[in-house]
Amino acid sequence: MKDYWGYKGKKCAVTGSSSGMGRAAAEMLVDLGAEVYGLDITEREVPGMKFIKTDLSRKESIDAAFAELPEEIDRFFGVAGVSGMQTGYVATMTVNTVANRYITDKYLLLGRRMADNGAIVYCTSASGARWQRYMYEFSHLFLVSGTDFDGQVQALEAQREIYGGDLTGVMAYSVSKRATTYYAKLIMAQAAERGIRVNNIGPGFASTGLMEEFKNMVGGTEEAVASNVAYAINRVARPEELAAWLVMMNSEMATYCTGQYMFLAGGLETEIELYGRIDTVGFPMLPVREYI
Repeated sequence: MKDYWGYKGKKCAVTGSSSGMGRAAAEMLVDLGAEVYGLDITEREVPGMKFIKTDLSRKESIDAAFAELPEEIDRFFGVAGVSGMQTGYVATMTVNTVANRYITDKYLLLGRRMADNGAIVYCTSASGARWQRYMYEFSHLFLVSGTDFDGQVQALEAQREIYGGDLTGVMAYSVSKRATTYYAKLIMAQAAERGIRVNNIGPGFASTGLMEEFKNMVGGTEEAVASNVAYAINRVARPEELAAWLVMMNSEMATYCTGQYMFLAGGLETEIELYGRIDTVGFPMLPVREYI
């Protein structure tokens, strides 16, 4: 049978490889014959994968990880993320957005660690769907080079000061996902000069390790979760269902697909379009402020 996916022998780096969608994607990639490197702060074995302990909130840890990775990477999967329930605003933005920018700009693109005709996919969220409306929440971050990890963190600290220190990690979850969705679109043309594709997937609720934290975000009860997934596919997604889209977007099955955001929330987007369902992801996280 022809290798339609094209992963055999390909060097793949996966952040968040120890749980949820990242782990499911890593397992699929191993099965498809890829050479898989998992980056996560906690190690949980995936047979056939090389694990590299990485703290995405720290520049030094990311740099150390790339010292261990192969000189050339064919596919990058930016899956790791935190909900903000147990981390502050700056830390949540750093893990969810700054780390992806730094890895991609410093190493994959400008550092040319990604092979020509490679592919990048980020796991953002359904919360990343309305980035155009709320660019004021994160546009200041993009005044700083993506290769400047510390400068981006300082920009986030300055934002906290503008808001009087009132920004929370929960606010940062949606802001960071919007920012990462925007970022993938921003670098699409630059990456395409070397045949590199860049895409996002935007999952809704999924039964990952963050599920308990997301449940608390929407009210802390099973009923609250149920009310948020009461659309066409009336259930929470399984990690492997979403990981399959990560794997597909970076595969040879999607070579004409770049700059896309794939909304994967069981029919939510269509119900908003057709029936006027309340757009649960279309609300601002931060009040409008002037940046100096």
